[in-house]
Amino acid sequence: MVMIQTSMLLRDFVERCPLEAAAISSTNPNGRYIPTFPTVYGPMVRIGRALYCRLHQKDGEQDAARLDRALKADVLVEIDRGPGADRVVVQRPLVAT
Repeated sequence: MVMIQTSMLLRDFVERCPLEAAAISSTNPNGRYIPTFPTVYGPMVRIGRALYCRLHQKDGEQDAARLDRALKADVLVEIDRGPGADRVVVQRPLVAT
């Protein structure tokens, strides 16, 4: 499983996607603001998160690489490929106590 997260600078998001920015700020239950997280580039807004299986990983990476051209803005792309095939991940079911 591969997770690809995309983020955009807050100022670029408000400038390039004003309708989405207004919708997010008006529907936020904690007040009129857009949730951001700090980076060395400035405050950023998470604009997408997608999960891909190993079979479609290449398609997801190509789509994420083209996103900055589509939005005409710098986009931060984080790709989490998870543990390697040599590392076994075990999930334990939740047990009510």
